[in-house]
Amino acid sequence: MDTVLIKVLKGPAYYVPTAFSPNADGRNDIFRPIPAGISSTKKFSVYNRYGTMVLKPANGLKDGMDGTKDKCNLLVLIYGF
Repeated sequence: MDTVLIKVLKGPAYYVPTAFSPNADGRNDIFRPIPAGISSTKKFSVYNRYGTMVLKPANGLKDGMDGTKDKCNLLVLIYGF
């Protein structure tokens, strides 16, 4: 027997994770907001607490953030979006 999990989200809204752990264990490795009831998102950027952009993925929300920039690990800091 197969099991299917269906999660119903109220929208329109963005559901944004409060944390992620990019340690390559396969769980919560990518920071990616989830648009509920929103057909498209034109821009998605992540900034550190000093206002420096650390991520602007070419594919917007599809790619998300994996904790690296230019193939280098980012420091553990607080980031705004």
